[in-house]
Amino acid sequence: MMRKEAIPNLSLSLLLFMALLFGGCAVKRVPAAKEYRISSTTSGIEEFKNDKSRFDTLKLRFSHSSKTVTTSNIYYLDEQYRKQPYSYSRWYDTVETMFEEKLMKALKRSKTAKSVLSGSTAARSDYILELDILEFVQEFPTEGRSFGKVVVMASLIRSVDRKVISSKLFESTSPAPQDSAEGGVVALNRATNSVVTEILEWLNSKKSESGKSNAL
Repeated sequence: MMRKEAIPNLSLSLLLFMALLFGGCAVKRVPAAKEYRISSTTSGIEEFKNDKSRFDTLKLRFSHSSKTVTTSNIYYLDEQYRKQPYSYSRWYDTVETMFEEKLMKALKRSKTAKSVLSGSTAARSDYILELDILEFVQEFPTEGRSFGKVVVMASLIRSVDRKVISSKLFESTSPAPQDSAEGGVVALNRATNSVVTEILEWLNSKKSESGKSNAL
């Protein structure tokens, strides 16, 4: 009797094993997300190199940034004007952080400012460059290829009296080489490069009032 009872138990164990084996094979594998970044170098800034820096100290400060630039998601805008993140592609860091790194390096390399400070530092500066990234998205129009769009509002503020010296809206678009996350990354890198270059040109057209250096 004991031998006969062992047969059903063995069959049941085998069935359970087979169910687990084939059930595991049916599980869909989710691909790992690909990570991209905005290049920290800016091409074409050699023409802005000055013999003397325009500003002694310049602090970058971001304000009113939307969630599209404070997360690592790569966003696209479809034909129905729905802004969505890519599922399996993302930025290496937040857009705001990568944009700050790129602009800081460009300001130093172009000698626009002798010292460039991050907004997180408590150190004083002669001037503040306040930035608001309004758009940073890959757009898919109803016709034609997608493109990267970057829109940034910049305000130059004198620290001593909080006076806004000048403000300007910068906007750049660049066609994507392909309608995908990879194509969007290429387009957004190119558009960002153009915006940073335009910001440098704008700042270099301003004269630093070195006599008023009582920074706050």
